[in-house]
This record gives sequence, structure tokens and C-alpha cells, in this order.
Amino acid sequence: MLGAVLLLIAATGKHPYGFHMVLRLVITVGAVYWAWRVYKAGQQVWTWIFIAVALLLNPFLPVRMQRAQWQQIDLYLGILLIGWSGYWLFREPLTRPESNFARDMEQGRKWSEEQKRKREWYRRSAEQGDAYAQSELGCLYTIGGGKDDPAPQDNTQAAFWWRKAAEQGYAPAQYNLGLLYYKGQGVPQDYAQAAFWWRKAAEQGNADAQYGLGGLYCEGQGVPQDYAQAAFWWRKPAEQSNAHAQLDLGTLYSKGQGVPQDFAEAYFWLDVAAAGKLSAWLAEQTMKDRDEVASHLTPADLARVQERVRQWFEAHQAKPQ
Repeated sequence: MLGAVLLLIAATGKHPYGFHMVLRLVITVGAVYWAWRVYKAGQQVWTWIFIAVALLLNPFLPVRMQRAQWQQIDLYLGILLIGWSGYWLFREPLTRPESNFARDMEQGRKWSEEQKRKREWYRRSAEQGDAYAQSELGCLYTIGGGKDDPAPQDNTQAAFWWRKAAEQGYAPAQYNLGLLYYKGQGVPQDYAQAAFWWRKAAEQGNADAQYGLGGLYCEGQGVPQDYAQAAFWWRKPAEQSNAHAQLDLGTLYSKGQGVPQDFAEAYFWLDVAAAGKLSAWLAEQTMKDRDEVASHLTPADLARVQERVRQWFEAHQAKPQ
């Protein structure tokens, strides 16, 4: 603000040489300071503006111009600095303040310490045969430790502990172990083993395992390709509002794969899926597929299936998007 006032005074008349030297020094020091502050805050445009101001008005290597030219520059620059001062007085805090770094470091340290404690608690129970603790310990190994926690991510250890819990019939561990076999992480990739463990979890009602097992039957991975079995297993998570299972089940009905071709049933599952948790692109594609299926329905059939969709959302306390 002081620099802005001096610039406006300089723009209104003739002043001694010493006044202009003081003005240049004040503006240069202030501009360098603010260039550093806004650079630390990540505001690149303002950084370059203040650097340009410091270079233009520096008293050490002065730029030579006519008095009239300097008066115009002083006027515009004074207005600019008044605007900046107003912004600074009423601003939101600058982005990325230095205190955030310390706060983030402290949060990371606390998170790492919490992970250490959890791992110790779960290990003690896991070594005594507790299936839940074994499963949770496996999950911690898939995450790994933070900067202050030397424990590495280790899918082999995750598989070791998930297997112990899975062999005790714990469905979440059975699903997770099957997922490692499906991806080949921590164990050799083996679709038959993935199907084996997913089936055990699926038979206990685990929706993720049911969906995964349906996918294996659809692709013929680890099991014979069987669209009827794919439809059987996808129907279960579809009825539990799994949007991907609803989409895949609707696609089977539209193509008549594993089930009789039924455009009304296909429309129902595709419409329900489009309102579920799908990516924006996939939801858009699902709506296109649904509209294509609708072209095969009579107005009366379409009205009936749309009423069925409405009842579905009413029963599941949701509304189509």
C-alpha cells in the first residue's frame, strides 16, 4: 500500500531525484518479497508480475524513459498495487500454506503408527487362529506401511494370512485369496484356484465373489464356459444392487446367452444398472444399450417394464438418475 501511494504521488508531478530513488527501492524490495510469497503459494502468474515490477523499477540498473512515460507507468502500477492490497486484505488464505506440509507430515506419522499398532494387534490374534484377525492382517499387508512404518507391501504375506482365514471358511478372506489367484499377485496366476475360492465365498452369499465367479463362467477361465452359470451367479449380486452384475445380466438377456432372449428383462436390468454405481462412460453406454433394447418392445410392454423398474427403486429406496 505504501508503494502504491508513492507511485500515485510520482504520477502527479515533478519530484526530486531522491524521492524517485526511495520510490524505486521501496517498490523493488516489496516486489521481490511478494514474488517469493506468491511463488511459495503456487501462484505462478503473480510471481512473474512481481518479478517484472522489480526489474522495471530497480534502482541498481535503472531503465531509462521519458518523464511522461514514467508517469503513466507509475499511475497504472499504483492502481495495480492498490488492487493487490485490497485482494490481500480480503483474500482467502493462499493455497498450499507452509503449515499444511507440517500438518500432512504429522498426519502421515500418526497413520503409520496406527498401522503398526493394528498389525501387532491383528498378528497376536491371528497367531492364535482368529480368522477375522488373519483376514485383516492380510489386508494390512496389501496396503503396506507409510514413511515411518518400514513394513512393505507384501502380497505373498497377504496370501499366507488370507489362506489361513479362508481355510476356516471366512468368506471375505476366500474372496480376497481368489482375487490374488485371479491377478497372479503373491501367488501364481491360477483361474481354477480363483474359481475354487470364489465359489466357496459365493455359496456363503459374498456378492463380490458371486460376481467374479459369474465372470469366470462367462469367459471360460478356470471353469468351462457356461453362460447359464454366468447368469445364475450374476443374478445374485444383481438382486443386491451390484450395477455391474445388473449390466452383465441385462446383456445376457438381450443376446439370449445362457437365458432365453427377453428384451423386457434386458431392459429392466440395463435400466436399473444405468442408475447405479457405474463410471460416467459406462453408464452412458448402458443407457444406449437400454434404448436399443427398448426399440424391440411394444409401447405396452415398455410401459409395463418401466413400472417394474419404478417399483424396484421404490423397494430399494433409490430413484433412477
